[in-house]
Amino acid sequence: MKISFKPIIDNSEQLNLRISPGLKQRIENLRTRSKALALDFNATLVAYVEDFVTESESQLDALEQSASKSVAQQAPPSTNPATKFVSASVANPTLVADTNGADSERG
Repeated sequence: MKISFKPIIDNSEQLNLRISPGLKQRIENLRTRSKALALDFNATLVAYVEDFVTESESQLDALEQSASKSVAQQAPPSTNPATKFVSASVANPTLVADTNGADSERG
């Protein structure tokens, strides 16, 4: 992987992530080494997180489109809207949670 160090980010917000102590120590070491070379480790890390988010959004969009197509193909045709809802929710229990905000597994 090629690392391209980035300039300082002026406007930012904080995000807290849980990571292992070992990874945290490695990050702190990199931050210290970068600072000694007048490089902004945080800005560099944020640039890679942006790439990760963009790629993740693409992949999740594709998965969601694929899932919605398979649900549409499973739902039997009906003229009664209530029957469509019940049939679709039986075929895909997550549909119930999406429509009323309740967790379908908690009952």
